[in-house]
Amino acid sequence: MSALSYLKLINERYTGDPDKHWFSYSIEKYICTGDTSQKSVLILGSNEGWMEIALRQAGFAGRIVASDIADKALERASKRVRELGLQGVEHQRADLNVDRFPAVTFDFVVVEGVLHHIENIAFCIEGLNRPGFAGNCIQLEP
Repeated sequence: MSALSYLKLINERYTGDPDKHWFSYSIEKYICTGDTSQKSVLILGSNEGWMEIALRQAGFAGRIVASDIADKALERASKRVRELGLQGVEHQRADLNVDRFPAVTFDFVVVEGVLHHIENIAFCIEGLNRPGFAGNCIQLEP
């Protein structure tokens, strides 16, 4: 199965439409509802910054913290965000095998493209699941 066919299958299972991206659906249905200025999103697996950019382009006005283990990916993501003039996006390096984010409540946590890289998956999931960490939704990669 090609990568595109696989993505279409995931999209269809998640959204009901093979051409509707799962993250776009999540943004519309869960994240960008009502006033978003006081909401916060933690992205685990920032990669090239496409999720934080998609959030801002969809009108998300709150705080975005985007993390990745790869310094080069974070540099590219930060550069793209700056070039687009997007504000309120923080990029942080994190190794989900050993790092914990501070006990700050995030309204949404999005985990994309990282779980298959985690050696200590129980530690990672326990950290995401601790009381008060995620207020509304943890969106794991489909």
